[in-house]
Amino acid sequence: MKKQILWKVLAAILLVSTPNLFPVFAADALPSATEAWTATFTQDIEWQRLTDAGFLIVCTDSGLYGLNPETGATAWHMEEAKSIPQDYLEIVEGTPYAIVTKKAETKGSKLEIVMLDVTTGQAQWTSKELGIANSQGQFLYLPAGAIIICGEKPNSGKTVTVMADLITGIPIWTNDTLFKKDVLMFPIRTDKTSGRKGIVGNQPPVALPDGNFLEFWSKAGPRKIDAKTGNVIWTSPLKVKDVPGLRRDYAPICLSADGQIAYVPHEGTVDAIQLSDGKVLWKEGPDLRSKVVQMAVTPQGLVVSGVFSQKTTGMKLNPLTKQMENNVATTKPYLTVIDPLTGKPKWKKPFKDLLGATPFVIRNDQVVIFTGIAHRSLKAFNISDGTETELVEKVKFKGNENPNSLELVGGNFVLASDQNLMMVDTTGKTVYHNYHDAPGSGLLKFISENAAPSVSGGGFNSLGFWNVDLNRETKLQRTLSNPIMSRRIQALEQAKNFITMRANLEDGAEKGPGLVKIDKTSGNDVKSIILGKKKPEYLHDDIGERLYFRKDSHTIVCFTF
Repeated sequence: MKKQILWKVLAAILLVSTPNLFPVFAADALPSATEAWTATFTQDIEWQRLTDAGFLIVCTDSGLYGLNPETGATAWHMEEAKSIPQDYLEIVEGTPYAIVTKKAETKGSKLEIVMLDVTTGQAQWTSKELGIANSQGQFLYLPAGAIIICGEKPNSGKTVTVMADLITGIPIWTNDTLFKKDVLMFPIRTDKTSGRKGIVGNQPPVALPDGNFLEFWSKAGPRKIDAKTGNVIWTSPLKVKDVPGLRRDYAPICLSADGQIAYVPHEGTVDAIQLSDGKVLWKEGPDLRSKVVQMAVTPQGLVVSGVFSQKTTGMKLNPLTKQMENNVATTKPYLTVIDPLTGKPKWKKPFKDLLGATPFVIRNDQVVIFTGIAHRSLKAFNISDGTETELVEKVKFKGNENPNSLELVGGNFVLASDQNLMMVDTTGKTVYHNYHDAPGSGLLKFISENAAPSVSGGGFNSLGFWNVDLNRETKLQRTLSNPIMSRRIQALEQAKNFITMRANLEDGAEKGPGLVKIDKTSGNDVKSIILGKKKPEYLHDDIGERLYFRKDSHTIVCFTF
């Protein structure tokens, strides 16, 4: 029986810090993280990754090891994956699976892929079942319990797209002509600009009410794909110059409340596409000041925002110096609301003083945002007409910092920066404000499980916090037969209430850089750990409440945190 699969809903952990301005524990009174287990390897640890099932994967010269998070015992060992590069392991988000690319065991192929159950080490299926030779990234497609994977066609190097059953690997369809125009690829390691590339970083496939999905991974533009056959139902006539990938900091595509219209960001605008036939509904999209990095569909209209950016577009002659210089194009930030019927702005003018602003949040019929370095205020705008209300005249953070994130917690607003955490209520009154001195530059090296992005629980913070769903609503199916993933999703709600922050800590005679875990509801510090004066490498599993600390080249220590 086909399993239903959990989509990934890992809480984004913002690296921030705190002490005792309001009701918080004194640092030396905090409960310390408890050492749970130690795992020692005979070979050097080359890299480590945290999976969505909470199991830790460690790579050495003798293969891949899967560690049981409860005990630290080796749950499995994959000897044939010795010293594989880190981008040869791809976590399949929201599942207990990962794709491992390794040397092929059969003649005629250099590489093959294995779908691995990270909790048991069992191979679910290999690239033999799919008819591909190499992985170029994949997306989980929840409605079909399937995976959409791009790969190289054997002995040709051409891209082929396959939808296959996630558990068995049996192909549902194969299409080797889907991308006549090159699909946009991103480095699999999000901390690198080179190396193996894949499709992750594009807009995920958007499931539609009729059972099909919307795809936009190439300059062919938005296309509706038949989920049962892989055939293109229609290609929108929308003309685009740039593919709006999430890794390019574009906002995710949004659907209208009735699921009949897709709002698609591209270049410095957004367009509405009718999903029955791909028709572009607006005569022209709004002329916005820069690319759309955040969107929200509301009953009053489409809320959109953009950020300041600079891009070198070539060379130009400076008439004063007679020298050739970089020609830098500057885009400016904005916040406005688009009429979904006409594509025209509903506000008389956009709000523009947003250099250094946070993402916005929606509360009732208002959009709320920290306005950035010009005003340092927290403002609420009426979505229907742009009328503004100043909630906090000036947000005052210590350490010469400004907020870089904003979210709703218990109906109040929580602002955070690297070293500050503040909650204000709907009247602008401060509920708490916490601050911790930062550890010395470079003392803590944070390793996320995607080798760089962001989130201590997973994958897309690297796309920019503008694209993170700060409400983190879970709209996903439960796993019927996987108790590990079931427990993880249950623990998620609790994990969302906490934030982990870097700080200089003192615990009796021990001092040094470390981490503090803070309750976002109360502002209280609840646990701490000092990691020492070296440059420690660690992974934080906020859902499993564990911290994996690479003590040295052969040793990993797990703490409950």
